[in-house]
Amino acid sequence: MLGLVSLSLAVGLHSNSSSDPAHDVSSSDPAYNESRAHLFYTLAGAAYCPNTTIGSWSCIPCARSNQSVVSNKIFYDKKTGARGFAGAFADASGTTMIVFSFRGSEGLNNWIMNLNIAKTDHNMSCAGCKVHSGFYDCWRALKNHGIVVELRRLIATYPSAKVYTTGHSLGAAIAMLASYELQYELKIPVDGVYTFGQPRVGNQAFHDFYNDNSPRVTWRLTHWRDPVPHLPLQSMGFSHIGNEVWYNEKFTVGKVCDGSGEDPTCSDSLDFDTSIDDHLFYFEETIGENGCDAAEVVVEQEA
Repeated sequence: MLGLVSLSLAVGLHSNSSSDPAHDVSSSDPAYNESRAHLFYTLAGAAYCPNTTIGSWSCIPCARSNQSVVSNKIFYDKKTGARGFAGAFADASGTTMIVFSFRGSEGLNNWIMNLNIAKTDHNMSCAGCKVHSGFYDCWRALKNHGIVVELRRLIATYPSAKVYTTGHSLGAAIAMLASYELQYELKIPVDGVYTFGQPRVGNQAFHDFYNDNSPRVTWRLTHWRDPVPHLPLQSMGFSHIGNEVWYNEKFTVGKVCDGSGEDPTCSDSLDFDTSIDDHLFYFEETIGENGCDAAEVVVEQEA
């Protein structure tokens, strides 16, 4: 992960001293449900696991979700490396929900160092909106592989089920762009968005449109000194969307931020840091390939 350290030095950033959110503002916001957020963290983590264990819903994060799989289909694009699944899941009460979950980068260090800062509008209906080209290409690739077709099938099959998107890191960026396009370009309602360690995805116009028109249930969780939410830089014309919840280092207390996406008293107060551990460790649980059963990964690679 030395490349990430080099990046921080190259752009001349530093970490300011900041209050631990545990000593700042309470996270007692009735709109935010930590247990619900943890559920979607497990679903985001499942996207990193092997096809076989996602399909059988037997991976470590799959089990932690306490959800039964009703229907699940994995999508992958070789060129971009984008991967995710569209599935229907039921809890113990039998309530079914539909989830889009997207995997983060397989090589975090290489991904960070090669962040394409170019922005494009991709004929968006929101005036002046531009988003990160690389993130959008990942979403478009999965869309071209039929993930939206599968979503429409799931909605037709389970019409009372609510729709959610989730993801970690690069997967978080894809989840946010999917949420935008589903709601505002394809007119498919999204009931909630939960992302973890999300980078910035668009310009100020995109920020304004999304924050003004999306429901309060767009939550963007940041773990203490996670560096990825600081990228791409605001100075490059990017701005965060969604409602940030910033957790302390021990992940014992979170602060529900002001809803602007760039609350200066939350993760922005740190400017930048290089704690890869904070990026890969939310809810005291590892996310990524190391959060799956290593033996399962080996078996799939050998198959």
